[in-house]
Amino acid sequence: MKGKDLKTVEENKMTEEKQKEIPSLESIVGEMGKIAALSNIYNQYDYAENPSEKGELLRVAATVLSNARDGAEFNATYNQLEGEGFSDKLKYSRDRRVEQIGEAYEARRNEILSRIVDKLNKDLKDAKNLREATQKIGYAFAPLISRMTQEDADKEMTEYLEDKAMIPVTKPVHADRNSLYGLRVARFISEFITESGEGEEKSYSIDREKIAKLVENPVIGSTLYSAEKPKERAQQYEQQN
Repeated sequence: MKGKDLKTVEENKMTEEKQKEIPSLESIVGEMGKIAALSNIYNQYDYAENPSEKGELLRVAATVLSNARDGAEFNATYNQLEGEGFSDKLKYSRDRRVEQIGEAYEARRNEILSRIVDKLNKDLKDAKNLREATQKIGYAFAPLISRMTQEDADKEMTEYLEDKAMIPVTKPVHADRNSLYGLRVARFISEFITESGEGEEKSYSIDREKIAKLVENPVIGSTLYSAEKPKERAQQYEQQN
C-alpha cells in the first residue's frame, strides 16, 4: 500500500474512532430535557403572581431534579430548594448540566437543529396565515421569553398610548399582561417564519438559518428540542402516573 493511501486509511480510522467517542444524541436528550425544564421554571419564578404559583414551580423543580414526585430524594431536594436563593440554585444546576453535555451537544448540534426544524415545519404544515402559524408553534418558543410583571405591562401600554396612539395618558393604566405577553411571543416567533406563495397557496416554514443561530446556545437548543404541545405533555404525564 502506498504511503498516501496508508495515510488516508489511518485518517479514516481516526475519524471513525472519534465518532465512536462522541456520545449519541439519545444519550443527552434526558439532560437536555432537564435543562429546558429548569430554564423555563427560572424564567417564570420571579414573575409568579402568588405564593401558590411559586410553590407549584418549586414542586416541579424538585421533581425534575430528583426524578421523583415523593420519597426521600424528592423531599431532600425540595428542602434544599425551598427558601432564599431558589432562582440561583436553579441557574447553577442548569448551567452545570449545560457544561456536562457541552461537547456532545456541539458535536450533535446539526442533528439537533434538523430535528427541531422538522418538528416545527410539521406543525406549520396547515397554517393558513401568519397569526395561525405563530400560534401553532408558540408552545416551543414561549419558554424562551421571560414573563412580564404588571409594572412591565403597564409601562409598555403607556408607551403605546403615548407613542403609537399619540394621546396623553391622564388616567392610571392597568394593562392585560397575559395578552401583551402573548403579543410579545408572537412577534418574536414571526422573525423565524418564512412565507411563500400567494392567496390560498400561501405556506409557512421555519427559517433554518435563523434557528441555527439560536441553537448555538445549548439552553435555547435544549428548550426548542424538548418542547412538547400541552396536549402531548398532559398525555405523557398521565402515562407516568
